[in-house]
Amino acid sequence: MISNTGAIGHGISRVVCRDSLGRFCSQYLGYRTSLISFKTSDLGIPNSISKNITEWYIVSNYPGPMLFQIHFIQVKQLFFHSCKTIIASFWEKHAGGRFLFVFTSNYSYLLFMTIEWSLERKPKPGERVWPKIPKQYFPHLLVNRGSPTNNDRVVLSSFRLQPSDTDPHVIYNKVLKALKSSEPSEPLPKWFDPQTYKHFGLL
Repeated sequence: MISNTGAIGHGISRVVCRDSLGRFCSQYLGYRTSLISFKTSDLGIPNSISKNITEWYIVSNYPGPMLFQIHFIQVKQLFFHSCKTIIASFWEKHAGGRFLFVFTSNYSYLLFMTIEWSLERKPKPGERVWPKIPKQYFPHLLVNRGSPTNNDRVVLSSFRLQPSDTDPHVIYNKVLKALKSSEPSEPLPKWFDPQTYKHFGLL
């Protein structure tokens, strides 16, 4: 398996369709891949949200009590908020797993995103003690496919599996750690979502 960041950059630049995304995940990142198509209605995604979705595929699947999957989602418009809404809607129906989502509209940009939960303390009216309540976070990486930065290549390289990496929990933690390590060297494009500048990977 190719293992340097230069090769990762070359590999991601060749992702121009769902099949080549599968090849990238297999040849460059070491994931078992098998493209499986889904209709958003089968996944329980409401019509109000699914109208922005044109294709939905499972690219990779690692079964277990807490499975790990890579999902590829082609959308009409690639915005952080809309992609976050899609993931949140999916999670409501399929919370028994860990996932990496790859979004694109025309393959000029690829958005790698996952979801995690963190306990935060927020006050309730009339209460002195702040109870812990779960909050969603969406660590992510937006890659300009034709011109990946060094940060992009390093983060994607960190997704790479070793032959011993077969446990879904281990794989998810590797993906989560990689996305959280992202230190973008240039600002996100304004059309994506200016609000992500302040807390990149934590909105």
